[in-house]
Amino acid sequence: MTSAAAGRIHFVVLSDRTEPFAGNAAALCAAALQAGADEALHYDADRLEADGFWQAHPHIPRDAPRLGFGAWRPFVLRRMLEQVAPEDVVILHDAGSHATDRLPAMPARLRLLADLCAHVPQGMIHGSALAATPQESLTKQDCLILLGADSTEARRAAFVSSGMLAYRPARTAFAFLDDWQAACADPRLLTDEPDRHGAPNPAMRRHAEEEAIASILVHRHGVPHFDLKAAAPDLLDAVRKGRRQLADPEAHLASILWVLDQSGGTVDDGLRLLRYLDGPGPARAVRNIGYKPVLDGELRRLGSGWRARIVIAHLRHVVSENRVLSAMLHGLKDMPELRDDFWQRATVHANRALTDLVISGGAVDLAGMKRLIRRAITDTLDEMPLLSDELLGACIWARLDLSAREVVRVARGAYRTEQGNEAMAEFVARIRAQGFPQDDLLDGGDLDEFTNRMRRLLMDWLLLDHL
Repeated sequence: MTSAAAGRIHFVVLSDRTEPFAGNAAALCAAALQAGADEALHYDADRLEADGFWQAHPHIPRDAPRLGFGAWRPFVLRRMLEQVAPEDVVILHDAGSHATDRLPAMPARLRLLADLCAHVPQGMIHGSALAATPQESLTKQDCLILLGADSTEARRAAFVSSGMLAYRPARTAFAFLDDWQAACADPRLLTDEPDRHGAPNPAMRRHAEEEAIASILVHRHGVPHFDLKAAAPDLLDAVRKGRRQLADPEAHLASILWVLDQSGGTVDDGLRLLRYLDGPGPARAVRNIGYKPVLDGELRRLGSGWRARIVIAHLRHVVSENRVLSAMLHGLKDMPELRDDFWQRATVHANRALTDLVISGGAVDLAGMKRLIRRAITDTLDEMPLLSDELLGACIWARLDLSAREVVRVARGAYRTEQGNEAMAEFVARIRAQGFPQDDLLDGGDLDEFTNRMRRLLMDWLLLDHL
């Protein structure tokens, strides 16, 4: 292949200046400069304001999670591309919610990644396909339907993470970003508001907001992205073993640069790691069953006297099947200083309950084991009340649609402000005193019923201000 060298490399990472995001952003910028970037920019919430994000997105509440449900991502990338030379490459990367001191080393291969982007006809390399996650696991029903991805093929297509984006200012890249931004303007696609088009997606663990939108568009338009599972499975296995602190190591820039280096270290070698290099084609399918049958089998054996221990994977499995618990614990991903402690405590509770069962000579079926684990999780939340209240408050806010959020904001202040936080703490204390969430919700996992009851309690609480 003929040589096509990139110009300057502009590395960009955004944070809201809270920890661990701000620390991660600073560390990533320093690492990127050492790895070959010509510029490293920590793009923060103040610059997002100055560049007109909120004016361009009046439909998004300023206190929305992840700085506008992550809709900043196509906005920031487009703004950066408008300011660089035609041959330059902008690399946008997530700050990440893991502890700053656990960031993996970044190989000095940014120039190779930039040159790879210079060779791609479409002008962009949009992230990396997750190894074992289909789109339906991270995409709400409305998003699948309204973006034309409600087919078996689209549901099972590997989810493409937007954690690392390499773009140059090409016409096709701008067109894709415009499509992405336009889709982010539709709350039915972007936000966690309840689905309006049919029943909720039963296979969904959580809705990945702007990344879910982008993944569907990447497959629809045939946008090049890394697919290490298909192109370099052995190197992917090494990445996953060596970077266990990352939830999806195949989506992190440090991992991608390491694989680029290990796969041969040339542009031609790197191009072989990309899917859709020649335009749209078959997506890699991921079956949405994975490890679940194995874990169900282990839980059955544990319930019938198998002398082994419950591990965190069993707890996560039970949570993934219960939409209420999944929603309530979703905020743990942004609390690295508490997340590991929570899962360790919950595992201890579960094993104590299992030991009591064995000593008593009892046995339970699979459903009984899952109830035992759910009780262990709720017991752990009870013994960590500050964490429990913060998680419930975040869950409540996420389950409110935009109109309900506006009512709360006018009446009691914006969430995540001092006034709004005090109001949410007051509301959480009130509903806990009334027994919410009830055991039937925690056991049944009916998130729609959880949301309906919560909204009724919220309206009752707000009405107290007018009595």
